[in-house]
Amino acid sequence: MPQHPGSSGGHVHEHETAGAGHGGYHTPGLFAGQAAVVHLARGTDILVRSNVAMVAPFGEAGAGIAGGARGAEFTLFRETMAEVRLYARNRQAYERAGLRDLSLSRADLEALIPVAEGRMPLVVSVHRAADILQVLRLAEEENIRLILDGAEEGWLVADRIAAANVPVLLNPLANLPSNFQVRAARQENAARLHAAGVTIAIKPGGSAHRARDARYNAGNAVANGLPFEAAIAAITVNPARIFGQEGFGALAVGQAADVVVWSGDPLEPMNQPEAVFIAGVEQPLQARNLELRDRYHPNRDQRMPHAYSPR
Repeated sequence: MPQHPGSSGGHVHEHETAGAGHGGYHTPGLFAGQAAVVHLARGTDILVRSNVAMVAPFGEAGAGIAGGARGAEFTLFRETMAEVRLYARNRQAYERAGLRDLSLSRADLEALIPVAEGRMPLVVSVHRAADILQVLRLAEEENIRLILDGAEEGWLVADRIAAANVPVLLNPLANLPSNFQVRAARQENAARLHAAGVTIAIKPGGSAHRARDARYNAGNAVANGLPFEAAIAAITVNPARIFGQEGFGALAVGQAADVVVWSGDPLEPMNQPEAVFIAGVEQPLQARNLELRDRYHPNRDQRMPHAYSPR
């Protein structure tokens, strides 16, 4: 699942606030790059699928990139989509310099064609209810497939998000009014969006190294009204479907053999994984930090039990 420094739920590391004028995005343009799907099995070849979505900041972050105004941000987006479509229709003219000057490079134009044609979703980092409505309207006008990221005030406009059939990536612990974009943030956001019929995926707060927090966040969402089954779906099958990865995330015939066996309720923090299978291959549960613990623990012969200890 894409990780964006502008939506950390109030827990922000120093390196995530660099370039804060653009909400943490290090980019000279409105688009912050493309998302990919990876697996966490052993080895270095972790890429499952590249180019599953384009990423763009809106709200204050996008306004900062566009010159400081939200209106300029939306104008810039429309102009960019118009240029991409113009280029797509006139590639030969572009090659022989028979097309007017365009603001983006050929590589950027090529990358954005699937977005402009509605084949690749656009992950939009947006937080305030008013901005969410503006983004939904923009997506409808431009015929863009949309995924909302953050949407801390989404519960205020849950019916509109559901009617647009737009999924949401959210951190259910984001409930602090850390800035003017999230004054109405509340921990019932996940439950309210689900109840309205919105497909949600629960993410961790902060950077990708906190991915393990997703199940804790899902448990907190259950404590604040989200049904247990919906919380499990929000960290398994929903993210796969949102990013077009059918065949992942469910225990069923024909699905990918990615399975975790837990010591109990996976949303209970004290429970731990007892076995992990990725693509049908059992993964080792050792970790470097645990090996160091076992090496230097003063009572090596009476080590504390741990789910990741070698078996």
